[in-house]
Amino acid sequence: MKNLGALTKPLAAITKEDLLDLIAAELTEGATIEFKRDLSAENGKPEPWLQGGEISKDAKQALFKEILAFANSYGGHLFVGIAETSHKPPRAASITSIPRIVDLADRLQKAIRDSIDPPLQAYDCEGVVTNDQGGGVLVIQVPPSRLAPHRSKRTCEAYRRHGERSEPMDMRAIQDLTLLRYQSDERFSKSIEEKHEALLKEPTSRSDQRQIGVHCVAIPLGERFYVPRLSAHPELAPVTECPPIDISGVAITPQRIAEEMRTMPVLRGLRRSGIGEYGVQFQETFADGSIHTVQSYESLPGDRVKITLSVYLYSLLTTAIAAHRHRSFHRAPFTEYAISMALYGRDLYYITDPARSSGRPPFGWISEASRRLPTYTLGSIEEINDLIAVFIQDLFNMAGAEVPADYRVHLDASQIEKAIKTHNGSAGS
Repeated sequence: MKNLGALTKPLAAITKEDLLDLIAAELTEGATIEFKRDLSAENGKPEPWLQGGEISKDAKQALFKEILAFANSYGGHLFVGIAETSHKPPRAASITSIPRIVDLADRLQKAIRDSIDPPLQAYDCEGVVTNDQGGGVLVIQVPPSRLAPHRSKRTCEAYRRHGERSEPMDMRAIQDLTLLRYQSDERFSKSIEEKHEALLKEPTSRSDQRQIGVHCVAIPLGERFYVPRLSAHPELAPVTECPPIDISGVAITPQRIAEEMRTMPVLRGLRRSGIGEYGVQFQETFADGSIHTVQSYESLPGDRVKITLSVYLYSLLTTAIAAHRHRSFHRAPFTEYAISMALYGRDLYYITDPARSSGRPPFGWISEASRRLPTYTLGSIEEINDLIAVFIQDLFNMAGAEVPADYRVHLDASQIEKAIKTHNGSAGS
């Protein structure tokens, strides 16, 4: 069968031709595919949206039912504006354009988040224009949710996918899904803990001096990524460059420790590492999509090594960029990643940014032998600033301080997209 762009492309890149290919292939409805000829009518009356009005509550609820079923099952694509045949199961038959399709998609994008409990962390909603009047097909992509089960806020109903049908979940099904999620969370937590323990045992010092520093671990949640030969794919190379960040109006580019970096193979992965004047750093990226980022500093007994905020941000952002590269490579942009950061050593001294005078007092000290921040979830890359904000709040609180009211950190989305597409290093470089 021909590769169907309507199922593999980012939704914003889908064209009318992609939808026609889907129809020509006579794609059938199933566990991950649903077609709707039109928006549902309310009490048999014409749907207001089709008459130039607002979308009705019943029409929205009919869409939410399908979205919930996908999120609580295997994920899937919902196409509204494609008629289906009378076959069992139904097949895609023809385009029946919905008016003002781009406006409809924009309105539903927010409504989906506000109408589902707990809110979906990842989904996409786009209107594909198919005629000169601005009508077209509504395409909604929903991945399987790690936070399932989800329910409708309006009806309190939860749904799952059974073949080509979306059916209500009974209490036993809800309990079973909740238990599966708990067991999955336990498994991922154990995996993260094992990775941190292994990194702590790995020698990174060039001498017998004391080591302090930070390491970041990321693993994909729910997806099974695998790349047989990472070195053949420069787009999956370890990340060593960080985009500039605006910190309270000052552009700061988090810098790495080492100037010269070398890439070498490790078991089912690649490592890019370097040694600098003050320590060692490396990032490892693996065939299963997991990532390790380590920055290790050396200090003499009694020293208080100053580790600026940009060091922590470097670890967080290069790890997030590497994770998103894996998602893009596997065409799974909504795959969530768990990101965990550990601080080790003693007296980790942090300041607001590298330009801050060393004579001014720090915001706080992190002085226990080893500290772990909460595990974060990386959803859409557009949410990176929200992740940074929560991370900084946790870091300040760990040191017994509050984030100042006038403190602002912002990363431009175009900068991180550029960093994602920049390949810095390949095997043997």
